[in-house]
Amino acid sequence: MTRRTAFSLKSTFSDATATLQQQQELKRLRAEIEKLRTEKSQQRETALATVREELKNYSGEQLIPLEAMRPSRQARQTITKSALYKRAESLKKQGQLNPIILVPVIGSERIFEIEDGELRWRAAQHLLEQGYRDWNALKAVIAPPPLDAAELHKRSLIHHLHREDLNPLDRIEAIISQICSTVDLNLSPAEIKESGGDKRQAAELKLRKIIRNLDYRLKKNPPERAKLLQLLEVSCEEQRLSLEEFELNHEQLQILSVLLELQLNVCSLAANDLPMLTLPTDLKRAIRTSELPCRQALVLAKLSGEKLGYSETEAVQLRQQIAEQVVAEALSLKNTRKLVEQILSERGANQDLRSRKTKLAEVEAVLSRMSLKELKEVELKSLRGTLVEKLHEIEQLLSNSTP
Repeated sequence: MTRRTAFSLKSTFSDATATLQQQQELKRLRAEIEKLRTEKSQQRETALATVREELKNYSGEQLIPLEAMRPSRQARQTITKSALYKRAESLKKQGQLNPIILVPVIGSERIFEIEDGELRWRAAQHLLEQGYRDWNALKAVIAPPPLDAAELHKRSLIHHLHREDLNPLDRIEAIISQICSTVDLNLSPAEIKESGGDKRQAAELKLRKIIRNLDYRLKKNPPERAKLLQLLEVSCEEQRLSLEEFELNHEQLQILSVLLELQLNVCSLAANDLPMLTLPTDLKRAIRTSELPCRQALVLAKLSGEKLGYSETEAVQLRQQIAEQVVAEALSLKNTRKLVEQILSERGANQDLRSRKTKLAEVEAVLSRMSLKELKEVELKSLRGTLVEKLHEIEQLLSNSTP
């Protein structure tokens, strides 16, 4: 690979906004980027390629040093090692096929946020750490800056939420975070106390309840649900006016407004993404560090201490062991369900056996502690009758089991 020399950072896109023509071009490109974020995956990728070319022609493709870039606040929290290594190998063998898209950080001329291409940036960092010094910079085009930091975050969030490779755990946590930052949930002292004083957890719990209630309401009212789905295709102003026709409280209206702005269907969210929030911490960690598939993680969550008759520590250890097996053997969702059902069945049988032994020990303890002298004659006769019957049953069972 030939050594690449970075262009001067002074020739950024923001330097070329002096003329009216350039300002108009900035406005058009910004609108184009906003529009393509709402497209479906295949359409969006096609649109991204088009915008890359336009930006390349207008702002020029540049070599930007890795240290001048930083990730945007985005939905993706999970970048697996295998994905990172595959992309690094691709860069090493094929080079960088497409420029990444950067956005100037507001208030800084020399720092950029990555709007599209974080995996390529991390892969280049990995190659640089491995001694491939030519990967100290990446080809990039500079996109028009947003009006403010919140706008940039929202734009990045919309882009990443609709990527097919974004896992449901990252997706729902990003959505909840966005709602919490924009909606006043008016948490009561009782709600905060219920969550152990953790306001973030209290907000998440309240949001889950509100979203489930909205989902239940819309499923019971198909016409209203259909009308809400149609709002995904209209402007923000039309969404706002139409939502006022729904008989919803202020919190519900605010939450639906955010979801519509993010191009999200509340019923789909409740069915497919919301359950991820209830996963135990060990399974969330396995998703992010061990590449455990999210749907399989939901199945493994059934291996709770309560269902297994274990302590929670024992249940965590078992889940970790089974999670490793699921990943190592690449078990399908169907086979993961079979494995969990088998474990619960076996543990259930063992639990029944332990329960019977416990009851027997309790009976023996009661009899051994019983003071017969305190019993009346009628009580002694009743007890003797019961014991004689049980002794007879025992003798029969023992004789039948003798070879």
